[in-house]
Amino acid sequence: MTGEMLAATEVDVRGSTLTGPLILADAQVTGPVICSGAQLTGTDGDGYALAATAIKASNVYLDSGFAATGAVVLWGAEVTGQLFCGGARLTGRDDDGNALIADRMKTIDVFLHEGFTANGAIRLAGAEITGQLTCRGAQLERDERGRAMFADGMKTGGHAFLNEGFTANGAIRLQGAEITGLLSLDTAQLNGTENGNALVADAMKVGNDVFLHGFTAAGAVRLAGADITGHLTCSGAQLTGTDKDGNALVADGIKAGGVYLDGGFTAAGTVRLAGADITGEVGCRGAQLTAHDSGGNALVGGGMKVSDTVWLDGGFTAAGTVSLHSARVGGSVVLAPAKPEGANEVEFTFNAKRAQIIGALRWAPAGQVTGRVNLDGAVAGELEDDWSGKRANGYWPAGGRLSLKGFTYDRLTSDHPVRVTQRLAWLRSQYEQATKDSPAAFATQPYEQLAAVYRRTGQDTAARKVAIARRADLRHYGNLNWYRRAGSWLLDKAIKYGYQTWRAGVGLAAVFVAVWVLSSLAQQHHLMVPVGDSEGLHPPPSATRCTSNYPCFYPAGYAIDTVIPLITVHQAQYWGPNGHAAWGKAWVAGTWIATGLGWTLATLLVAG
Repeated sequence: MTGEMLAATEVDVRGSTLTGPLILADAQVTGPVICSGAQLTGTDGDGYALAATAIKASNVYLDSGFAATGAVVLWGAEVTGQLFCGGARLTGRDDDGNALIADRMKTIDVFLHEGFTANGAIRLAGAEITGQLTCRGAQLERDERGRAMFADGMKTGGHAFLNEGFTANGAIRLQGAEITGLLSLDTAQLNGTENGNALVADAMKVGNDVFLHGFTAAGAVRLAGADITGHLTCSGAQLTGTDKDGNALVADGIKAGGVYLDGGFTAAGTVRLAGADITGEVGCRGAQLTAHDSGGNALVGGGMKVSDTVWLDGGFTAAGTVSLHSARVGGSVVLAPAKPEGANEVEFTFNAKRAQIIGALRWAPAGQVTGRVNLDGAVAGELEDDWSGKRANGYWPAGGRLSLKGFTYDRLTSDHPVRVTQRLAWLRSQYEQATKDSPAAFATQPYEQLAAVYRRTGQDTAARKVAIARRADLRHYGNLNWYRRAGSWLLDKAIKYGYQTWRAGVGLAAVFVAVWVLSSLAQQHHLMVPVGDSEGLHPPPSATRCTSNYPCFYPAGYAIDTVIPLITVHQAQYWGPNGHAAWGKAWVAGTWIATGLGWTLATLLVAG
């Protein structure tokens, strides 16, 4: 039968065996085209067993055991009803490897299910399906470019089902497709790739949810720029392959109501959500990210916007960096990575530089973290960490692998009381073990932030300890020159940088008492002599005996003149040490030292 028959009420070849091609190009069929159970064993010069280009019909039946040893072409067809291919076996293909070509076809529903098999690719590029696309259980092979389904630009007014045993030995392409309902690839198996990609759905629009429950893919899944009104759910999905850049899931710029990579989700490459706009939450509970890209990233969420919580817990592991660089999270970020099987520590690296977290940043890893954690410039409404039991340093990384420069938070909470000394050790872990060749840059802001939080909660004593520690740690880790370190040490020991000025007062009193005692001893051993005008006085004045013609010597007064600046009782004006006597020079040196200490301590007292 050929296209010379341009008009008919119906075409019915059900159950027939045709040794030549069935040509219906441009045919006008007011009723259905019925090929149910037909066996098309012949092809034309292009390898087509059924050529129905631009056909018009009410329904097309290629079901109930329909078989074709060549390609089936419905390019540009207008089917006012449905296309039924349930149970069809397309064993042939054209020169490009296509088994079914239905580009730009218009119809209500397309059914490729109930045992449908194709020995080549299925093409639905630009097709307009006002109802739904059903490919449940379909078995597809690939074309010469590695594609099992090419449906770029396809539009459906209902759902698209590629699930329940759907298997493709090539890539599925839905780039730019518009699916008004949901898209389901639950339990689908994509065993082939095109340029390393198993599913290509960039810029796809879906009016409901996208389900990939139990889905497996031998290559990368691309959803870059996709617009999903509902949720993207990949619970239990197994992404065993990657693209040439090492990515397993590429969803940069995606819009979705929520993203769920949980329930045993695994990825053998990087998961990318950079610039994603998620109006719900991102759930990675129990996800296993077993590899990373060339940059060391396992999860890339830079610039991501999430209205709710980001969950990285419930057995979550990542073999590379989890990056939320500059991300904005309206809820909380829960970080509770697990230990890899057989490990004693948690290999977890986290980068939240300049991230904004409206809720809490919750830190509760299952063991000591050995990777780097970068919170530089991050903002969190609350920092919640776990210091219970034997969780040394709260399991935050030590040895210079923690960076807190510019990190701000409004509150500190923990299920277990945390001493201020523990919090200071947490801050100092930024600098410990830094080498002389590459010392960690000391930052005062983390100390000021911690002190400010303590002050807001009425813990003034703790705030003062942090303020003191900030200046002391600057001396230890701030790469100061020797004289600045010396000055810092003096302020530390004397007045604790102004927070314990009583230390200078106590020191000044101690020096005063010492000079008083020593002055009394010097008086008894004749080390004190008159230094005023005593010529011609009789009897000559002596420190051990008062005379009426010269001021008497008082050890306490001499100590005041020696030690206390700006206060004088004129003892030093009339009495002084005898440098020529035994121990005289030592006593002279002692008074100079006492005067210097007095001035220093008094100055520190006033300044403090």
